[in-house]
Amino acid sequence: MQGAGNDFIVLDGIRQSFALTPSQIRWLADRHFGIGADQVLLIERPSRVDADFKYRIFNADGGEVEHCGNGARCFVKFVHAAKLTQQREIRVEVQQGLITLALQANGEVCVNMGTPVFNPRDVPFDPDQLASRTDGCDTIWPLELNGKQAWLSVLSMGNPHAVQHVADIDTAPVLSDGALIEAHARFRQRVNAGFMQIVRRDLIKLRVYERGVGETLACGTGACAAAVTAIRRGLVDSPVTVSMRGGQLTIIWQGAEVHMIGPAVTVFKEYLLAHPEFFEHHAELLAAVRLASPHNGRVVSLQERQMDILRAKNNQLELRLAQLMHHGQKNDGLMFKLGILAKRILAEEKPDAVPQLIEQVLREVFGVAAAVRIWGAAVLYAQADFVLSPKHEVGLFANQLTAPYCGNNPELDVTQWLTADEESDVVLESFALVALRKPHCDETNAFGLLLVGSPDPQHFQAGMATDFLSYIGVLRVAVATVTAPADPIAGYLDSLVYERKLSKHTWTSYAHELAQLVALADTRALNELTPANIREGVIQAHAQGLSARSIAHRLSVWRSFYRWWALHTALETNPVATVRAPKRARALPKALSVDDTKTMMEASQSKLPQALRDGAMVELFYSSGLRLAELINLDLKYKEHANGDRSAGWLDLPGKQVHVTGKGNRQRTVPIGSKAIAALKAWLAVRPQFIRADAQPLFLSSQGRRISPSSVKKRVKRVALAAGIAANVHSHVLRHSFASHVLQSSGDLRAVQEMLGHASIAATQIYTSLDFQHLANVYDQAHPRARKRS
Repeated sequence: MQGAGNDFIVLDGIRQSFALTPSQIRWLADRHFGIGADQVLLIERPSRVDADFKYRIFNADGGEVEHCGNGARCFVKFVHAAKLTQQREIRVEVQQGLITLALQANGEVCVNMGTPVFNPRDVPFDPDQLASRTDGCDTIWPLELNGKQAWLSVLSMGNPHAVQHVADIDTAPVLSDGALIEAHARFRQRVNAGFMQIVRRDLIKLRVYERGVGETLACGTGACAAAVTAIRRGLVDSPVTVSMRGGQLTIIWQGAEVHMIGPAVTVFKEYLLAHPEFFEHHAELLAAVRLASPHNGRVVSLQERQMDILRAKNNQLELRLAQLMHHGQKNDGLMFKLGILAKRILAEEKPDAVPQLIEQVLREVFGVAAAVRIWGAAVLYAQADFVLSPKHEVGLFANQLTAPYCGNNPELDVTQWLTADEESDVVLESFALVALRKPHCDETNAFGLLLVGSPDPQHFQAGMATDFLSYIGVLRVAVATVTAPADPIAGYLDSLVYERKLSKHTWTSYAHELAQLVALADTRALNELTPANIREGVIQAHAQGLSARSIAHRLSVWRSFYRWWALHTALETNPVATVRAPKRARALPKALSVDDTKTMMEASQSKLPQALRDGAMVELFYSSGLRLAELINLDLKYKEHANGDRSAGWLDLPGKQVHVTGKGNRQRTVPIGSKAIAALKAWLAVRPQFIRADAQPLFLSSQGRRISPSSVKKRVKRVALAAGIAANVHSHVLRHSFASHVLQSSGDLRAVQEMLGHASIAATQIYTSLDFQHLANVYDQAHPRARKRS
């Protein structure tokens, strides 16, 4: 197998046992006398209970090494191809510990390469009597190479690496200097020598001289080491593509664990699939191939085996064709019956007779029992047998039914609506439920439910196609006519209660605004009002002293009413659609004073676990200016799941920063102050007491789940009240306080914008008003000519 040109021999030690010697490994890896490979990978059963597999890595010289990123990706593809596992995410035991590998949907493999080690002696590297220097956040070391000096970054990715920045990797002395670095006395276990060229901020070119092998086409851990080095020096951003002679890898590093994404290929299989012309020149190989027959196990020729496979496929196609013809004939019959149902419905003049008509046609033409129930009917039809109370539990069930239900046991007990043949003992065994919705209506709001039953247990099966049931549901327009109220305002107000579940207070507010619309119409009908009439109403409201905010609310209610009315009648235009409300003055954000903020931060001295968690949340809100959702979505560390989901935010305590995803899916990194770091460390010390099933979220509730927004709001308010602050303090007040205080101290508006995650500087400029307000207050209190005389 090969990953980015780094090739491997992979041995299955699960189904068979191996005891390889260094000389045997050298023979296997020899490209002239053996198979040929950069490394040999041996897969074994794990010795740890928390691992799925163990694999060992041997260089071409026979020596065993700690880690190999390209080998890890080939390992994942191998265990899946060999059917040793079906898991997408695999935990693997290697010499340095446990690593996590994930097979992605596109066939590439993501490897959690662990956290880089920068302490020289842990690499291991001997720094004695060397004068290092810094490059960005990185430390580089001088190394004497035959009278010349090279400056290197030394780090471990589970195995030792020395990386140097060169202008051009094509002319760099990789073979000569690589050999000298690999065997240098300061590297006790030898080292992999990397030569990197920065092409741009998202692309690195790399060549690696691997210990025990020499230069290879690719090196996974070498790519990680180069990417981490370049990021620490400020030369590139994460994620970054590392291009090597054997291919490309994507490296992600945000200051904690390194993630590597790249391909892995089974060499000869993929080659033959990509080059079928190979057999045109070697036809004799096909005739010589002998295989086991799938029928009796005897050895047959490749041609005979292929004939057996083709016969089986032909039989399957014939069976499939017969099934399609049967289904086609059945569908023709269903479409004919559906046409009868549509004609009968269109011919019915009385709206309240339609539900019973549907039940009758389904029984007579389709041979199934049926029942239709609706809710929210107009007063005219409120006493009909098919009408339910608006608060009936069936309505809640239908709202959740996004597709027809088919099966033997409906979740809701509605089968009593159905009767089979009253003169027989037929029992209905299978059922279908179809939610009825109005055209263009919110998918969560159903106005009715169609129930169909059959004595055949197989008639309606879970997983069956439901197209025809959906077509019957399309006829909901005819049924919906019974829900169109004679009084549009009364009907709209009813929908606020029964469909949108709005509160009584909101209902009262909407009713008041609609009364103003009726008053504006005077003797005109509501459907005769024009945009000019609506603008006249806005002018009147402004003259009466209504604020811009109140006028905007009134227009919003009117606009919503006409939109609802258009769904139920032939209303063609919405007269409010083009009318805009007056501009509202922008309110200044509320921020605490520096003294109040300090009082709040230092109020709690409790060492109880919940108090430590609350203190850490409050400190982090103020220290980093986070939004509520950003704080809640923080994970303890970065994690990428097998389904492709990644952490939206995570804590980097060693780097004294948090990584968050804000509005518009914009990512940013924000520093953490020393007080917040101390509070977080105190919380992390007691956090294990809260862990239940999910240990990933940074802040956990007492039930062990990710803490909810409502809980955070209550806890912040409780901390403020305990500190004696009467103001309504919530998370955004702390965010405003952060921005205001930083701006007052630094005057750097652009920096505040970056830390808050604002897309536009205009959103941040409002804090300059707060800063001026603070200065104006100081002036009024201090200037002799500004103070009032008593």
